[in-house]
Formats: sequence, structure tokens, C-alpha cells
Amino acid sequence: MVPECVVKARAYLARRFPFLASGLFALPVVEDPTIPTAGIDTRYRLLINTEWFETLTVEEAAGVLYHELLHILYDHFKRRGSRDLEVWNIASDLEINDSIVQEDGLDLPEGVVLPGQGLFSWLEPGHLAEEYYELLPKVKDQKRGGSGDGGGEQGQDPDPSKLPGTMVQGDGQGEGLSDSEIEVIRKRVAEAVSEAASRRPGSVPGNLERWARGLLQPRIPWEKVLASLFRGALLRARGRQDYRLDGRNRRQALSPVVLPRLRAPEPRILVLIDTSGSVSDQELGLALGEIAGIVRAFGVPVDVASGDTELQTFQRGILRPDRVRIAGGGGTDLGKILESLSQKGSWDVVVVLTDGWSPWPPSNPMPRATVLVVSWGEPGPSWAKTVLVKKEERGKK
Repeated sequence: MVPECVVKARAYLARRFPFLASGLFALPVVEDPTIPTAGIDTRYRLLINTEWFETLTVEEAAGVLYHELLHILYDHFKRRGSRDLEVWNIASDLEINDSIVQEDGLDLPEGVVLPGQGLFSWLEPGHLAEEYYELLPKVKDQKRGGSGDGGGEQGQDPDPSKLPGTMVQGDGQGEGLSDSEIEVIRKRVAEAVSEAASRRPGSVPGNLERWARGLLQPRIPWEKVLASLFRGALLRARGRQDYRLDGRNRRQALSPVVLPRLRAPEPRILVLIDTSGSVSDQELGLALGEIAGIVRAFGVPVDVASGDTELQTFQRGILRPDRVRIAGGGGTDLGKILESLSQKGSWDVVVVLTDGWSPWPPSNPMPRATVLVVSWGEPGPSWAKTVLVKKEERGKK
């Protein structure tokens, strides 16, 4: 049962920023009196000290929920790497709270850390968490038992566990979300943010709009790739033109006789996502971003499949990545999956998004289709076209 104070704050935030609703309502809420305020754990659960939360105004409580959601959207858990968790908490809070105050217009409770204020008056606004982390020698020196002043004001640094909104280790108990589920949520929110920004310019905070644009930007220049690799396939598709009687030929003017018009069918496209255990959650997220690029480049819906050693999901007519369902996590046999898909229909173009670690059959299981393997690891088979995504391209935010 979600506490009433959280229900009200969540409803307020969803009304204020409706493009966040899909992410906001996806997070499991757990009442946890052992934490002083609120936080997100490594299983992506929203932990709430209800007694503290009830002392906040609805506006402040909504600001806390927004703060926690930004930890997830900004991927702070993975961006931390091997950095000290307590110092990283402060650094990521500085990044988030700065944008909330400067651009988002939401209230935050007293006690939050802000660059340019209080103990951190010596820090300039506008930095990323990684930059703030390197600018916090005082906190890191204290962790090592040192006494460095770091250029800050005199006084004790805040205890990250008592800050209004922080990241904590999960206890392994209760319902949580997987990394794969979180990647899908991040893509879904980014799509909603992007759509809202294009429909009503100025309605989305600038930091969220920049984040969504960076997340959804495809790594592959699909217009160029498709023009060079798929010209033959597209010509074959357009060569299937035929006559139809479901509309008036525009050249017949006012003739009472309905003449058939020529129809050029749209190219049929299939995207296969490798969901085997060797594919990381970040790579799955990148694969979903590439689907948006393919749809924009072709201007038509695509069919999407996912699988590991077996075909796991298959959907027709996808226009948005947030509608994609993926499943898997086992070994890899993309050739076997392509054989299964060949029984479901025929396509002009098949795009396989993979790390390349798969056995391949000696010949194309879909001989009538042009197959492109987009790989961030090993190249595809000789009968397919291959585009290798460089490591530095994978790491772009």
C-alpha cells in the first residue's frame, strides 16, 4: 500500500510533468523507517521514511520524488563505477539539485546540497556529477582519515545517508526492477519528453530535453547506411507495385469511371534484437535507440523481434521504441532465430542488433531479404552486411 503522502506527491508531479508519469508510477514504493529521509536503492525501489515525508509540503514531497527519479534517468548507479558511494551521493545530488532549482522550478526541502550555497558555496553550478566528485577533495580526504579543507567553508560535511534523497544499497528483499526494465523505462520517459518538447516548446525543462535528446540519438547514421546498403532492397520493394481500386486516380479528373491507381508498397523491415546474456543492459538500451533511428530514416513502421537461443518476442508495426517488448538472457543462436522468423513472413530488410557473439548458418535463412548486422563486438556472417559500432560510440551519453 503506497502511503497517502506519496500518492498526493506523485499525483502533483504527474500533473506538473505528465511526460514523467510512465517512470514515476513504475517505481515500487517501500516504506523504510531505517532511512532518515528518502532514497533509491540498487534494485530501483523508492524507499520512504513516511514519518519524515509527511512533514513536507506536497510541493516539497514532489520535488523529492523528482530528485529520486532523476537519479534513475541520469543513470547515476552505473555512472558511479568504482567511486566512493557516499562522496558520489553528494556529487550526484549536487548535479540534480542544481538543475531542479535553476531550470525545473520545483521546491526542495531544507537541508539539500546545492552548489554555490552553504558548505558548497565554493562550487560553481552547472557541473556533472563526475566533475563535482573530483571537486570534493575535502570529503574524500575525510574518508581517508585526512584533514584537507578542499577550499570549502569550515564545518562538518553532510552525512549522505541523511540527505533528503540519496542512493543506497538494496537489501535483496521485496519487489524490485531489473537493469533491463530500467533501460526500457528510461527510453519510454525519453520518448515522452521528446514528444512533449516538440509538441509544446518550452513545456519541458531544458535539462530533461537535453537528456532525452542524448539518450534517443541513434549511434548509426541510418540515412547514409540505408542509402548505400539497402538501395537494391528498396528498389525490389517498390518494384512490387500493383493496381488497386480503393481510391480515385488523381489524373482521371471528373470522369465518372473509377480507374485503378498504381500502388507502390512500402518496404518491409524487421529488426532483431539480441537479448542473450552477453549483451549488457546499456547495449540493450542503445539497441532500442537505434529502432527510433530506423523508423525515422525509412518513415514506416517496423516489425521487431528479440531472442537469445530461441525467439522470445515478436511484434508487428512498431513506430516507437517504448512499445517494444524484449526478453531473453540465455545463450546465443541468432541463426536459429532468423530461421524461426522466416516462418512468420518475409521482409525486404532485416536489421540485427547484436554483440556478434553467435553461431551463424552457412547461408542466409531469409534469402529474399538484405540482412544488416549492426554489432558492437564481432562482425556478422559473410552473407550479411556488417556495420561495427566503435567502443567510443557506445560510450556516448
